[in-house]
This record gives sequence, structure tokens and C-alpha cells, in this order.
Amino acid sequence: MTVRLRELTEADIEPVNEMLLAAFPNSTPYGPRLREFHGANVGYTLLAEDDGVLIGMGTLLDYGRNGYIAHVGVDPARQSRGVGRQLMEGLLAESKRRRHRFVELQSTEAGYKLYLSLGFVVARDTIAYGGGTPREVETGVATAWIEDRAAVAAFDAHAFEADRSSTVAQWFADPEATLLLHREGRRITGFIAARRGRVGPWLATNERVAGRLIDALLVRRPEELPVFAATDASRRLLSERGFTELGRNRHMIWGARRVPARPQVYGLVTLSQG
Repeated sequence: MTVRLRELTEADIEPVNEMLLAAFPNSTPYGPRLREFHGANVGYTLLAEDDGVLIGMGTLLDYGRNGYIAHVGVDPARQSRGVGRQLMEGLLAESKRRRHRFVELQSTEAGYKLYLSLGFVVARDTIAYGGGTPREVETGVATAWIEDRAAVAAFDAHAFEADRSSTVAQWFADPEATLLLHREGRRITGFIAARRGRVGPWLATNERVAGRLIDALLVRRPEELPVFAATDASRRLLSERGFTELGRNRHMIWGARRVPARPQVYGLVTLSQG
């Protein structure tokens, strides 16, 4: 087998979606997310081909000083042949070229040994929760409108230490999204989003505000939506509201000794998307 790596084009998105669904059969479609990454110009996606046949892919998301690797998948018929390693080596080489301080990813059990062998270390577990009922009547929470986009992007940048303006723009462009703000005076002190069947990001300056946001979201979106808890505080808030654990993955980091503290980040849609 001779593997060739090349970058994703718009025409590749549907075939890549089909390949990823075969590799991860319990997942939701990847096409919308790939289009967002591609359209926002934050995703560097490598495809692996064997004699012109798509056999794997992986994406490096560029958030300024940091990188996030997402959607590394290989056609089930070609797994265990080194394709994933070649994709990862290509993505890490690009991260070095972009001078990222470090790279993060969420590891499933299937990819764990590969990531360890490439120099990733486990930072902590990311735990997905679902369910829950609100504890209090929402206070200080309102819908975020398009005119709030720049302020939300600034709040998000402070929380993640990265300019993700193009990603934030995608949230506001989604007509199905629920975007909520908490303000104290004119200052944003919290933000939460629910879209594409998931919650995230969930950002707040303190635990009281974080609780108000999740309560308000549960009132407006009572269906069960999973959220990755980012801190001990967010796990406590979710537990108090009757959320139950759905599963967990390893949060791994490459190029640094530890993950920087992000006290304002309470919940994630996924590690790569924040």
C-alpha cells in the first residue's frame, strides 16, 4: 500500500463524511462540521489516499498559538497499517510550521497507544454528561443576537486564549442554534451555546453565572443534549441538576507539560471545537 497525503477540498467533504461514519458508526454526520472548519478557514485537513482511493483523514484546527486535532479516522478496511500515524505526523509537522505552543486532542481507546507513541501525554479525562433539569428560574440570561457577535468573540478569546472569531461567526450563522448571554451591567459575564445536538461552549466568569446559564438552557432546550464538562466545578453543577455520565475520553496534549488553566471554560461541545 502506497499512501499519499493531500489537503481537503470542498468536493471531498461528502466522501470523507461517508468514510468517517464507517470508521465511527455511532457518530452524527461529519459533513456540516467539516464545511464549517473549511469555510471558517481554521481547519487544515489532510486526506490519505491509496491509488486515488480515500482511506483516511485528520484535521488540525488553528486557533492562533494553539492547535487542536480532530476527526482522525481511517477506513476500517485499512486500519492497523500505519495510515493514522502518517496522518498524525503530517498534522504535527504543520503545527510545528505554524509555531503552535502545544496541540490538544480527545483520544478514544482506539487511538490512545498511537498518540502516546507520538509524544502526547494525558492531561485529564473529558467526561460527557446528558440529561438534567434546571434548579432555578433563569436570572440575567438573554438571547445573544448578531449584534453581540463581536463581544462574544472577545469573551471567547479571553476564555480560550485564542482568537476564534471565524468559529464564533459560524455559531451566529446557524439558524437552529440557541445562543444565550449573561450580563452584569453592559459587560458579558457568561455565554452558552446549543447547536447540532450538543451543548458548548459554556463559558462563565464564576460558578454562579455558570449555573444560571445551564438552568436557562435547560428551560429553553429540554431535550437531552450532551456536554463535555471541563472542570470540577462544571461536573458539580451538572451533578446537582441530575445530569448523568454518558462516557469519557482522554484529554491529551503534545508539546507542553500541562494544559493551561482555563477557569472560565465550564463546558465543551468537543475539545477541538470548544
